[in-house]
Formats: sequence, structure tokens, C-alpha cells
Amino acid sequence: PSPPLFRSTLTVRGISDQPMKKVATPGIKTIEQLERLFELPAHCFLKTVVYAADGSLVVAVLRGDQMVHEIKLGRAVGHELRLASDEELKRAGIHAGFVSPIGLKNIRVIVDDTITANVSYIAGANELDTHLENVVFGRDFTADSLADIAEVQPGAPCVRCGEPLEIRRGIEV
Repeated sequence: PSPPLFRSTLTVRGISDQPMKKVATPGIKTIEQLERLFELPAHCFLKTVVYAADGSLVVAVLRGDQMVHEIKLGRAVGHELRLASDEELKRAGIHAGFVSPIGLKNIRVIVDDTITANVSYIAGANELDTHLENVVFGRDFTADSLADIAEVQPGAPCVRCGEPLEIRRGIEV
């Protein structure tokens, strides 16, 4: 196989005392593309998704291996949500694929409770074709709210008993 385009100094979800640094990532917008570029698993990245809620923007921040559970997020925000439109992103100066919770102004930040303080992640830089390495929650950004906003994944530990979860189809009556 060919060598990685960029060799990351990030340890796999390791504690970091290294400062954030910008990394040029031209055209790299998805978690899958970032995984290939940095040769790191998805949980080493922060995914930041922008929603519109009651006339303002809200960002949901979670690990790259997770998906936003919009009902949980709506409960955490207290409003009905929809994905922000391209026009709303443009007005806020946000570049899709490079969004970061770092440095956002007048935008509510909701962070999933699985994001660990003092652990390095790679995140968008709020600049086109740029990401940040060594991003640490609690040091480089904070949350307006910390909540369970991720979809449940098969095999994840149960919060009550710790056993791996099994996902099954069901009918709600």
C-alpha cells in the first residue's frame, strides 16, 4: 500500500499536552477521507453537525464513529431541529466539511457525553481545506451543554448493567 499522505503525531485517543496545530486537508471533508489521510480510526475525529433551531444555529459535536440522534438532540436543545441550510451556513461563515466547535460565535454548542476531556482529537478548523490536530475538550473548546446525543450502536455497553447492547426491530404501541 502507498504511504499515508500525512503522518499524524496524534496518539490513538491518547492524552495530549501538545498544542493544537493546523493541517492542510485540501478537499478532505468526510470522516472516511480523514481516516485514510491520517491512518486513524473514526473515533479519533470530532464530527460537528450544524442545525437550525428556533431561528438560531446549534452545533452537535460527537466522535467521528457516531451519528447524531436528532430526537435526543432536540430534547437537549429544547426546540425542534432541522439541518442548517447552505445559506444559513454561508451567513454564519461556516464551511461544510471543515466545521469546528472552536471559535464559534453566538452558536450554541452541544457536546455528546462520550467526548472525553484531556484526549486528543482531530477536528475541522472553520477554514476551507484545513483541520486541527491535538484538539482537546475542556482545553480548546467547551460545551454550552453536555448530553447524550449519539445514536446507540450495537455492542455498546448498557448504561445500567454494562453488557453489550443488541439492536432489534420492534413495534411501539
